[in-house]
Amino acid sequence: MYDIVKAAMLENRILAPLVDEVDEHGKTTRIILKRGCTELEHLMGDSDKWEITPEQEFIEAMVTNYLVDENMSLNQPEHFIWNVKRRWIEFAWQNGDPTYMLYTNGKPLYPPYVTYHQPEKLVPPRDEILFRKF
Repeated sequence: MYDIVKAAMLENRILAPLVDEVDEHGKTTRIILKRGCTELEHLMGDSDKWEITPEQEFIEAMVTNYLVDENMSLNQPEHFIWNVKRRWIEFAWQNGDPTYMLYTNGKPLYPPYVTYHQPEKLVPPRDEILFRKF
């Protein structure tokens, strides 16, 4: 899967330059191959020590039998995609990452908070603030 993702990135003019950032093994630092999601690894420990139990095989068989449909569309609706992006932008803002402004046309996500220790309030005009309109 690593090579498939790398090849797909190389075909994209925006992502292709990121492939050039490599580690001491010649693998790009922008693509990582994991066995499971971060949350599962936090819950279950290092993925290289995971052992598949008969109970897990049973659960996976149930999921495959009842939830996976070969004819099912794997495309997400556009409003789902935008909801995820909105949450990423919100997360970046909450964690002090200014790059969220690349996705808000340089506008702040919220107006600055009002302070009372200054002689006047410094609040930008309302039309310069995004107010969660993504």
